[in-house]
Amino acid sequence: MINTFYQSQPQPPTSGLARAANAPNNDHQAQQAATQRHGAEVNLSDEAQLALSRSRNKTEGNNDTPAPVSLHDLAPIELFNQADVEAYDEHLMETLASRGIDTSKPIDFGFTYDGRVTVKNDHPDKAAIEAAFAEDMDLRNGLVQTSNFYMFQELSSLNQQWAEKLASGISEEVAGQWLVNAAKSATAKNAQGISYSGGSSQDPFSSQSNHSLASRAYGA
Repeated sequence: MINTFYQSQPQPPTSGLARAANAPNNDHQAQQAATQRHGAEVNLSDEAQLALSRSRNKTEGNNDTPAPVSLHDLAPIELFNQADVEAYDEHLMETLASRGIDTSKPIDFGFTYDGRVTVKNDHPDKAAIEAAFAEDMDLRNGLVQTSNFYMFQELSSLNQQWAEKLASGISEEVAGQWLVNAAKSATAKNAQGISYSGGSSQDPFSSQSNHSLASRAYGA
């Protein structure tokens, strides 16, 4: 898998700041030693201990800091399969048509940095299409999942090509560098958005051959 090439990386040397942070606190140690030498000891009365305990409980009760969220608290990630993509395509076209939008014309979708869906081409109903996505978060999420479906398909294909290169005798270093570069290219292409034509989504990687242009990098 792709993660293979990010493992076993050499660890950077400890910086001066890190070494300083890990160094023993000489002042603190000196104070501890002095306390041990003098045998200093503080004993609180029962009343003082009770007051201290109440004060701590009150402070903890007023703490508005939210509890940390673990991975177990997060909903599982759901990915589209081919059937999901086809069902979403149909739903999207029906939703847009119900708003009077012309779905016979191609639509090039893009995504902004804050997650909004935009229309990149000169579609006559551009404003209405963008409004539909702004008002329906499920419609927007479905488009993102459809786009990601095609990207994961491409990444799976690249991983298979990487394995074939290794089997053919190409060095692990060359094949690994090829895979990293090809995966970056696929991710960048996916970020450009997705197009619809003829009422269905278009695979942004379909214009490339089974061995994409990136597969020829480094002569591999």
